[in-house]
Amino acid sequence: MEEIDQKQEWNKIKEVIPSPNTVFRLSLQKSPENKNINADQWNVLALCNGTKTVLEIAETLSWDEFRTSRAIFQLAQLGLLEKSGAHGPVKKKAASENFFLMVEAELRKVIGPMAPIIIDDKLSDLGVTKDSLSQDEALSFIEKLSEDISRDAKKKEFLRVMTDFLNAEKK
Repeated sequence: MEEIDQKQEWNKIKEVIPSPNTVFRLSLQKSPENKNINADQWNVLALCNGTKTVLEIAETLSWDEFRTSRAIFQLAQLGLLEKSGAHGPVKKKAASENFFLMVEAELRKVIGPMAPIIIDDKLSDLGVTKDSLSQDEALSFIEKLSEDISRDAKKKEFLRVMTDFLNAEKK
C-alpha cells in the first residue's frame, strides 16, 4: 500500500520535475503570507540558486532523488521555488589551458616528475577531465592536489601561488 502511495506521489512530482537535470531558483513572493517549512525543505531551499540541478542538490545533501524531488515539489507548491528555465546542467566556464600548465609547473617544483600522473589521478577521482573542470571547481581541485604534498611549507607555497594565479585569472 505504501509503495502505491509513493508511486502516485512520484507521478505528481514528475509533473513539476520532469528530469533530475531540472534547475530551480527562489521565486519572488507574490503573496505576503507567512509560510512554514520543515528542515528538509530548508536544506533544499538553501541550495536552489538557479544553477544547481535536482541531482546536484541530492548529491550535495547525500539524499536520494525522491527525497530531494519531494522537498523541491513541496516548496514549488508553496510558491517558494520556480523552474529557472534551464533544463540541463548549466554550462560553467571551463578552467583555462593556462591553469593546467601552471598547476603542472608548480606541482613539478614540489613533487617532481610524478606531477602529471597525480594531476590525472585527482581529475579521475573527482570524475572530471581537463576539458570539463570548471573555474568554480579549480580551487577545490588545487586543494585536493595539495593533499599529496607532504612538507607543510611546500604545500602552503603551492596553495598560495595557485590561489594568486586563480585570482589573477578572474580579473
